[in-house]
Amino acid sequence: MSASAVLGFVQDGSSASRIADTSLYSRSALAATQMAFREHCRVRIEPAGPGKLRVVLTATTGHQGQLRSLVLAFWNYALDKAAQEKLD
Repeated sequence: MSASAVLGFVQDGSSASRIADTSLYSRSALAATQMAFREHCRVRIEPAGPGKLRVVLTATTGHQGQLRSLVLAFWNYALDKAAQEKLD
């Protein structure tokens, strides 16, 4: 099994996508993460069913070889933001 499958994202070239549960990742946490990573990747967020969002990360020029690291850092940051929101 590939690392991407274990981590729950699908990689396609210079893009990776994952379904996020909004009970864990709030829209505001994802928006804050999107802003924090804007220099490294483009982020597209779209509905994926009730309580679900599909998040697609596309590495920007100069960062394509770092997609796996970007994905891991993005979701770690998003989880931290979501946890901070719940604690506030």
